[in-house]
Amino acid sequence: MASTLERRWNEQLEAVQALEDAYQDAKRQEHFSLSAEERDDIQDLVQDLPAIWHASSTTVQERKQLLRYLIAEVQLDGVSTPGQIDIRVTWRSGAVSQRQIERVKVGAWAPRTDEQVIERIRTLAPRYTVEEMVAHLNQEGLRSAHGRVFQVHHVLYLARRHQIAVTTSARLLDRNNTDQESDSARGANRENIQ
Repeated sequence: MASTLERRWNEQLEAVQALEDAYQDAKRQEHFSLSAEERDDIQDLVQDLPAIWHASSTTVQERKQLLRYLIAEVQLDGVSTPGQIDIRVTWRSGAVSQRQIERVKVGAWAPRTDEQVIERIRTLAPRYTVEEMVAHLNQEGLRSAHGRVFQVHHVLYLARRHQIAVTTSARLLDRNNTDQESDSARGANRENIQ
């Protein structure tokens, strides 16, 4: 039993020694020195950084690597100022750049239906059913936000979103139009009486 414990102990000591040696090797490789010529070349590159950045031969990966060399830390704060994002960039030189940008609203980049289409639906709604409106919109060459021909569900969605009263029943549409005509006639009669 004692020999087994001693063997295990020695194995663990050897593993610790191997790790310490690897650590020391890594530290030695981390510290390197540049020749005077290499330092001059780096200084020339730093002076011409915009040209390097915009060169057609510079790849996206190389631009990212350049940023990693230049920037020590980036902090984003989207909470302190409502509707704004505060950006703080700490450069490797120690300089700090700060900027505030407007927070992009949710759905800002989402496709939107043209206002012309919304107004056309508003115009058609009192006289036509949803199915008839779809036919009119497609005949007129109008398209959905995604460039597709209109379907019933598109018109129903737009009507709900823009508070436009629509119907899918020709019978209800006829009754509503009759009621509106009666209201108009009653209003005209009142004016004649006065």
